[in-house]
Amino acid sequence: NVFELNSRQGKEFSKIHKATFPMQLPEMFIKKFTETSVLDLFLGTGTTMVASHQLKRKCYGMELDPIYCQVTIDRMRKLDPTIQIKRNGIIMNE
Repeated sequence: NVFELNSRQGKEFSKIHKATFPMQLPEMFIKKFTETSVLDLFLGTGTTMVASHQLKRKCYGMELDPIYCQVTIDRMRKLDPTIQIKRNGIIMNE
């Protein structure tokens, strides 16, 4: 199959991370294959987490690089300032 996606979308973080992709990609798979939650073990800049949140799914993500973790946290707080973010199971304060 070939997916036709907006190639400009996802480039916002390409200077930070080399493997970015448009939001449409995870949205497509999340809609088709999930009902309540998503697991992303290579979270990167958090595109899958943002898509999950917008589709009302809980997202569990894991990322080893602290820089990418902070990018994801910043994106999620910008998207939803009331979001509860946990690090290693402990709720993070601002």
